[in-house]
Amino acid sequence: MVCKNEYPCQGTVLIVDDSTTNCELCQIYLELEGFRVHIAKNGHQGLSTIRQLHPDVVLLDIMMPIMDGFQMLERLRDDPVTRDIPVLVHSVRNETRAVVKALQMGANDFLKKPFDVSELIVRVKKLVAAKQAQDELRVASEALVKRQQIIDVALKKLKRDAEAFRNGCKTDDINTPAATSAAFTPGEDMTGAEQVLHLVNRILELNRYSLGGLETTSA
Repeated sequence: MVCKNEYPCQGTVLIVDDSTTNCELCQIYLELEGFRVHIAKNGHQGLSTIRQLHPDVVLLDIMMPIMDGFQMLERLRDDPVTRDIPVLVHSVRNETRAVVKALQMGANDFLKKPFDVSELIVRVKKLVAAKQAQDELRVASEALVKRQQIIDVALKKLKRDAEAFRNGCKTDDINTPAATSAAFTPGEDMTGAEQVLHLVNRILELNRYSLGGLETTSA
């Protein structure tokens, strides 16, 4: 991912604000820090843009026409697709009641206008880092689930193969030691991967034993 300045992108930020001046200022500062920045002028436009971009953080104004920041925030948190996107609310309404309401509705942070540039950058970077860490954790968790599913399928197949092989041995009147048959049962304390390896080893051992017995009989 590369930003306008051709340096690696630090993340994607969506600014939702009806103030052109404020949008341009925030965009300049954030792009200088390596962020890719998009702008929406109201809540409806912001929601549509979020579903297209899946930004790392939303910089959301409260006082806007058509749909204000509180309404947009409520819609964001009600949608499973967008509920985990970090939101930094910024507004001239910096009284305690507005701050508390925004945080109660799911905002991750609050920044009053006029804002200090360094404070804006620090807060955005913090939220973007948290979002990216969350995304990495989710991807890792999904990979683990898929891996476990593959192991479970392999384990079931190996158990079926082991049972079929033992039955085949009995049909062929091969004298299989009882210890070998009991060895096909994996220990309950084994992990899925260990159970798979256990069954593979047992099947290979029994196969070698069977072939040896057949060779002896043929001789």
